[in-house]
Amino acid sequence: VLYELKPNNELHRVSPKRLMKLLQEQQHIYKDNVQVLFDVTEYLISPLHHTQAFLAGQYFLNSQQSQFKTTLVEGMLGTEQCIALTGDSGTGKTLLLYDVAKTLQANDVDVLIVQSGIVQGGQHLLKKEGWLIVDAQSFLQLPKHWYEQVDVLIIDETQKIDEPIVARIGESMQQYELNAIFAYDPEHFLHVLTDAKHIEAMLAPHITRSLNLTAKFRMHKELLAFIQHFFDMSKRAYVHQFSRVTMEYFDSFEGLSLYMQTLPNNWHLLNFHAPFDE
Repeated sequence: VLYELKPNNELHRVSPKRLMKLLQEQQHIYKDNVQVLFDVTEYLISPLHHTQAFLAGQYFLNSQQSQFKTTLVEGMLGTEQCIALTGDSGTGKTLLLYDVAKTLQANDVDVLIVQSGIVQGGQHLLKKEGWLIVDAQSFLQLPKHWYEQVDVLIIDETQKIDEPIVARIGESMQQYELNAIFAYDPEHFLHVLTDAKHIEAMLAPHITRSLNLTAKFRMHKELLAFIQHFFDMSKRAYVHQFSRVTMEYFDSFEGLSLYMQTLPNNWHLLNFHAPFDE
């Protein structure tokens, strides 16, 4: 069944012949790649890099994130003590966590976010707005009154936190009857001494529900195609021009450091949370 929207905003049922006539009468037909007309980065933000836009609510969650947000918020407001949020890189775990934290705080729930690495840029802006955010190492030195004024713990990138700190977080949950959300990527463990299964085993006694994000929220098709083709030349590249991808080689860290200083201010540099073994 076909319907045509008329100028007066009324829908009229039409025949297939009407559709064919309209198609034949088209004068301006776009024949190039429509993918280039849509830049997903214009519609996605990071609460850590686009903090003002995040605070202003200038972002959206996909359907799975929205569904999980409801579960997480209701769980933290109710009797669900500990929820695990897992997902690959790019599924939007951090945005979802911070959105949940913002919603909980709007409901007079005191939230403490534990960050795996050092507190950076956008997190300092959030702290000025009254958010409670600490790095994992500082969590061990928190005085007792911090735990007593907090209702919910949110731990981002749990897989990058050392095991003794994860154990301490678990103890604090029980001692102070805190609800918690542990977010991590089971396949992304930067520390060679951190065992993924061991961390999950440590969390298992506390987890009352698990949610797994599967929908890719952050995606750069050109970069993804380049990486896949670079590591396996036998794969057919569905992107044939890489106008936004360049490669540079450096034989020393000094050369790399000097090069990074020449980059424009709108470049974001991705840093490891811990030094890697040369």
